[in-house]
Amino acid sequence: MQYYSIKLNGQYKISGTNSYLKVAQKIFEFANNHSLIIFLNGPVGVGKTTFINHFSRLIGRIPVASASYGMVNISNTSPTLINCDFYRGGWSETFFEEEIYPLLKHQFYLFLEWVEPVTIHANALHVSINIQLKANNDRIVLIRSF
Repeated sequence: MQYYSIKLNGQYKISGTNSYLKVAQKIFEFANNHSLIIFLNGPVGVGKTTFINHFSRLIGRIPVASASYGMVNISNTSPTLINCDFYRGGWSETFFEEEIYPLLKHQFYLFLEWVEPVTIHANALHVSINIQLKANNDRIVLIRSF
């Protein structure tokens, strides 16, 4: 049961990496101090980690490195910031239940790269972000909450 009924849906044009900040602010405001799970999908190099870095700065965290090589980066602060990149390993329910789910005890922001959106935590807001590369290096960011 999701306890936050306002939906967040939209399309944003991104021209330059700093434009990700307005998208990050919109999602941060939507979260309204609730735990949040964000699914990030799009081609390699399109800006998924850049988006996470802008979101991290909004909540006073240092930028994160791409989790591609280690699969999981965790900021042991409050709220907990967790970035999982499943490009190399592929999504696994078993991995999630054993390694990630135990970290979701208090308020958290969980970023799942390369994972199809699905409801995975009853007490968290869920947002799907799909980033598409367009002409002139612009991006289109499609956002859907569920």
